[in-house]
Amino acid sequence: MKALTITEPWASCILYHGKHVENRSWQLPVEQINKPIALHTSKKSSGMWFVSLEKGGLVVEQSLPLGHIVAIVHFTKCVKGEPEPPWLMPGLFHWHIKVDHILKTPIAAKGKLMLWQIPTETELEIYKEYEDPTLHSQRDISPARLPKCL
Repeated sequence: MKALTITEPWASCILYHGKHVENRSWQLPVEQINKPIALHTSKKSSGMWFVSLEKGGLVVEQSLPLGHIVAIVHFTKCVKGEPEPPWLMPGLFHWHIKVDHILKTPIAAKGKLMLWQIPTETELEIYKEYEDPTLHSQRDISPARLPKCL
């Protein structure tokens, strides 16, 4: 499974505040569209963005652990075009994101730039949670759709 590292507060905005797009300078590989991707928080947060969001009327508290895989998402499309407020930024690729599952127990992991392959051991930890039917609420992806671990 691939992972994408996102700086806080953007990961919190995706999971809890309706941010439906990730802005990137590079295009999402077409083979990753509609595939499960682990959402990883970077080890550092961007304090200036917390202040900026608060000035805009959105208070985002630092609630996600930094340096952890916190959710499984998938991207439905990647387009480059005119931005639509409030989340799209001009001149960038807009990766439309859907949250599949927020992990009950975030998993510590070292992030990387771009999309990166998570270690098999970490992938197995994620799948353990998917095997528990009590944790399958409010997600659109079923365990059967997840790729099998090697």
